[in-house]
Order: sequence, then C-alpha cells, then structure tokens
Amino acid sequence: MPEEDLNSTLHFLLNGKTPRWRQKETQEQGEIREQRSQQVRSKRAEMEEALRGWGYNYRERDKKLRGTPKRPAQQDNKKTYLRFAHYIDADVDWSSTDLDREQVIASWRNFVGDDVNLAVEWRDAGVPYLAIGKIEGFLAEGFSADDLHTQVHGKTVLEHLLAGNSVRWCAAALQMRRAGQV
Repeated sequence: MPEEDLNSTLHFLLNGKTPRWRQKETQEQGEIREQRSQQVRSKRAEMEEALRGWGYNYRERDKKLRGTPKRPAQQDNKKTYLRFAHYIDADVDWSSTDLDREQVIASWRNFVGDDVNLAVEWRDAGVPYLAIGKIEGFLAEGFSADDLHTQVHGKTVLEHLLAGNSVRWCAAALQMRRAGQV
C-alpha cells in the first residue's frame, strides 16, 4: 500500500471515520452506466439537431448546449469592487473629504446593485460620488435606485431631487410616468 493511502487511512481512522473502499463495478452497474450515457448522448444529439434547424452555427449551438460558465461569486464581487474603486478614485480627491473610501464604495454598490455602468451614468449626469448622504435620504423616502434613475421631464428623478424639487412632486411625476401620462 502506498504511503499516501496509508496516511489518508490513518487520518480517517484517527478522526473516528471509517474509509469507504472503492469497489469494482459489476457488469450490471456497467450496463446501467452505459445506458445513462447513451441517453445523454442521444438527448444532446436531438438538441443539437433542433438548434441546427433553427439556424444556429456550430459555436452558437455549442454555447447553448454548454451554457455560460459559472464563475465564483467571490471573484465577481472582487472585480465589481475594483471597478467601483477605479471610477470613484478617478473622480474623488480623498485628501479633501472626511468620508471613508470603503464606506463610499460600499454605499454606491448598495445604491445601484453592483451596476458600475449605472453609477458612472449618474456621475456623468452630475451626481457627485460623495453625495451619499443625500442619496441615502432619498432611498429612505421610499425611492429605489431604478426610480431615481427614471427620466421625467428630461431629467432623472435624482437630478430633480438634487435640484430642489420636493419629494412629493418627484413621487407624483414618477407615478404619472409609470401610468404613461408623462
């Protein structure tokens, strides 16, 4: 018995566990496994034929059949954080404010739901990254990030609020917009 197998067996036994030894596959188990793999292959062939009939080329069919690869959420979170940090750092002089950089980044991620492009659109529309207190107040009034980004009378609701329009007026304009009256 190789030393690695002996060490893993000792590890199991010392931790109160019993190792499960691999058993040889019986002929019946092998036939079942072969049947299942044949079913999968025939199902894939049917799906590929249907996609081919709809006009998908080889790469498109392969992508549809395989689906999109799943990336770890942690990796996505880190990339999103770094993208937010990049855009906010490019626009903010941290030596001139007492706000915490991490708190500003986290607040913006919370406001726009990890949509960096939406945050950049807001900045381009004139909403400073350091206006998180005002934005938190608007969110506390019951507006969602989508509501604040909705266009009403040529401006976003957030721009109207920052310009001094009342919360009631903005809520009414938003309600009329949803009803299709604006």
